[in-house]
Amino acid sequence: MLPELIIHQLTNQNLNEWFTCADINHKQEIVCGTDQGIIYQTHPSTNENSSTYTQLIGHTKLISDICYYDPDGNYVLSCSADKDIRLWRSFSSNCITIYRSHLSPVWCLAVHHKTDRFASGSMDQTVRLWTPDRLNILRTFIYHTDDVNTLSFHPNGKYLASGSNDGLIILWSIEQAQPARILKSSSSIEHLTFTSDGNYLISISYNNEQKSDKISIWDIRSANETCIIQNIPSHRRLLKSCQIQNTNKFLTGFDKSLLMTLRQRRKPIIPSEIVRDLDAFVKVENDFKQPTTTGGTISIITIIVVICLSIIHIVTFQSNTLKYDYDVDWDHDSKLKINVDMTVAMSCVLIGSDVLDITNTNPMESGKLDEEETWFEMSPLQKQAFDRLQTGYRLIREQYHAIHDLLWLSGHTLEQLPKREIQLEQKTDSCRLHGTLEVNKLAGNFHIILGKSFSFFGAHAHISPMGVQNTAMNFSHRIDHLSFGLPTPGLIQPLNGDLKIANSSSQVFQYFLEVVPTVVQTSYANVETYQYAVTEKTRTIDHGSGSHGMPGIFIRYEISPLKITVKEVLRSYWLLLIEIGGIFGGVYATSGMIHSLISIIYDAIFKQCSNNQVSNDIKRKSMNDDNSPGIAIGITPDSSSVM
Repeated sequence: MLPELIIHQLTNQNLNEWFTCADINHKQEIVCGTDQGIIYQTHPSTNENSSTYTQLIGHTKLISDICYYDPDGNYVLSCSADKDIRLWRSFSSNCITIYRSHLSPVWCLAVHHKTDRFASGSMDQTVRLWTPDRLNILRTFIYHTDDVNTLSFHPNGKYLASGSNDGLIILWSIEQAQPARILKSSSSIEHLTFTSDGNYLISISYNNEQKSDKISIWDIRSANETCIIQNIPSHRRLLKSCQIQNTNKFLTGFDKSLLMTLRQRRKPIIPSEIVRDLDAFVKVENDFKQPTTTGGTISIITIIVVICLSIIHIVTFQSNTLKYDYDVDWDHDSKLKINVDMTVAMSCVLIGSDVLDITNTNPMESGKLDEEETWFEMSPLQKQAFDRLQTGYRLIREQYHAIHDLLWLSGHTLEQLPKREIQLEQKTDSCRLHGTLEVNKLAGNFHIILGKSFSFFGAHAHISPMGVQNTAMNFSHRIDHLSFGLPTPGLIQPLNGDLKIANSSSQVFQYFLEVVPTVVQTSYANVETYQYAVTEKTRTIDHGSGSHGMPGIFIRYEISPLKITVKEVLRSYWLLLIEIGGIFGGVYATSGMIHSLISIIYDAIFKQCSNNQVSNDIKRKSMNDDNSPGIAIGITPDSSSVM
């Protein structure tokens, strides 16, 4: 598409001056140089046909090139026919630094903002590299045979392009100071600028015979030139700058008091065409489709895999997930329920149970444990249930998190020990203690020892029956159930199904429990209860070896200051649709890559086999030709020719 030309008239009181160069920054501030050595700088104006200037005076001859040194436009860099390069502060007549090294007029400048370097080209046919903090040059590039008119840094800062009257465009390697590529033009190169990706170079050249300018695009990789506009007579060989802006404009220098803007003409905006250009699902005609057996097979496999994965995902989606939150437990005034059902291998008249808290007082406000004479040996039905209970808790200890989450979500509770279905004829030998105790929410000690407990004057004691020998004590026990708080579906009680056999009458069984307040919010329960973790210790009392104490069963518990909230999270069906879409896309993309790989391998093998077949056919035909009988072709002379 051809660009359109738009001319802006800039106010200049001196009619004998003409503009030689110009630059514009992102603030739309324009800086211009003239043939009289004066620099004009202007702010953006709402009136495109007139602007007022700030003058930067210091050069004594024609301003040959000018540019903003930094992206924000705070500094201006200029060069002149007086051989000087000057660094200015914007909208200030003060010159900061003067750089002098060239032996002839300096025609062009280029700045690379990221590396903080700038380059200059001169009539002395050299290109020189500078940094603002040094007055001496960094490098000198020598190759051109005529004036260097223009320079441009590559976006990566590693290369520098220079154009000259000799018609050469040289791409310099800055580190090596050697030409990396040389592009040849039939005209004098007046200006160069790289595209943002660095793959193309835009040049403005002057044809002396036609007295006109030409704008071309060079492919750096192939060195091909493409002319985008030519025969521009109006610039009169003063087309000196070309800056690509975000607004798709080329800012160019012009003589007298004119600046010319070259802007791309846009097509009329048609909404339907815009939407059509955004189509990511390009349609392919059926005539261009080539079905293959391999593609069909992979398509069938892909459909089967997608269906199977989708079904598995939908089934898995039906099971919700659990979310665990932790917080400080601020509830210190509520009561703690202790639910107990255990059997001790001693008569109920010999033992007693009690609870003491950390203040060494009996905190029980309500509830008591019922005592029931029974047998320690279980019935066949009870043995089966107890074995299943022990097996279940053993699996839970091995794979705690996976099984516990399953129990939370299913609301399943491991079975309890059933009632005895048969009564033994022998005398009872054990005591079953069962019931619920309600105590203060403090650390405490629930114990079962020899003798009944009683309190007097704030003291606590157990009185043993008269005549009981130490050898009669047997604290073997079976814990059928021990929990805290309200019954909750899916909650694991670690001590359920625990069986301990005493090896001595002086044996002590100790359990250390960490009780954690828990809020359960699932489909099967919405309750505040407690979980606990347990550590066990068993020892034999031997005063001679320093192991003191009292035989019995001691369950010491502490209340955790943290509270756990177990919440069942319902999954959204929108998430299910997104995940199934991901399955479709992933399997489809993977099958496409597999099909491409198989096609490549198949084509390579088939091509090799075809080449071998052709080679064999050629050899076979050659052998047949060699073995075929010869045919003699004779020419009988004409009788008239016989002498």
